[in-house]
Order: sequence, then C-alpha cells, then structure tokens
Amino acid sequence: MKKEKIQKDILVLSILTFLTALSWITFDVYRALTKTKIPKVLQQQTIPLDPSIDRELLIKLKSRVNISRDELNILKEKTEETKEENQSKQETSTKSAAPIE
Repeated sequence: MKKEKIQKDILVLSILTFLTALSWITFDVYRALTKTKIPKVLQQQTIPLDPSIDRELLIKLKSRVNISRDELNILKEKTEETKEENQSKQETSTKSAAPIE
C-alpha cells in the first residue's frame, strides 16, 4: 500500500516535471523566433537610402555665399559689441527699478 502511494507520487511528480520542462522549452523557442536580434537603432540605420538626386538642393548649395576669415572676425566683433550693449541696458534697467517693499 505504501509502495503504491510512493509510485503514484513519483508518477505525478515526473508528469508535472515533464510538463514544466516542455512548456519552458516551448516558450523559449517562441521567444527566440519572435524576438528581433537587431536593435531598433540599427534597424533605423539600415533603411535604404533614396538614390535620386535633389537638383534644387545642389543649385542652392552652389549659390551659397563664401565668407572669408576677415569677414567672420568683423561679424564676431559686431556681435560681441551688441552683447555688451544689451548687458549694459539690462544693468541700467535693473538699477533704475524701485525695490518692492
């Protein structure tokens, strides 16, 4: 009697173990088949490029103005002067404002 109960318990345990292992393998295979192996960033980077050439863009690029270094320095000096003027205006406006009591 005791031996039969032990055999039934072993049979139930082995069936449950088999079902667990079978479901584990099934879910793992399903996940491996459905999961993409390429990260999303690489997927976006591997999108084919458009081989057509935008002629209007090329014309715009050719018509760009070339600025020499001297002209850039002049522009830089002018922007620095306007920044200084704006700062001085802000300082005078904050000094002239009456304190709130």
